[in-house]
Amino acid sequence: MPNNQYPFVSLIVPVRNEVEYIQSTLESFLLQDYPLDRMETLVMDGMSTDDTRKVIREFMRDNPTLRIEILDNPRQIVPPALNIGIKHSSGEYILWVSGHSELPVDYVSTVVKYLQRGDVQNV
Repeated sequence: MPNNQYPFVSLIVPVRNEVEYIQSTLESFLLQDYPLDRMETLVMDGMSTDDTRKVIREFMRDNPTLRIEILDNPRQIVPPALNIGIKHSSGEYILWVSGHSELPVDYVSTVVKYLQRGDVQNV
């Protein structure tokens, strides 16, 4: 299937002081079996006081094929971060991912497959 036939997916990632985990999380996005040009990653940073943003920026520089945007979350908690992510998302589907998780390689494609069936709204 040509890439443009895959639905566009937004990965929204609320973080705050995730310097120990965010690199692995972002690397797992790169390894997805879903086309990278059909995904965006929105990282809502809760005003981290560690090097989380530095790690994300370095990752962005070193991996330009993964579309990443950092957004401020001045309230520093997850619910406002999710609202910010949803508001800025371009995807047909929005996937909430923890800032200290590693996705299985088929995570995005599996979620999209179930959502496209039409009989579910949340996976």
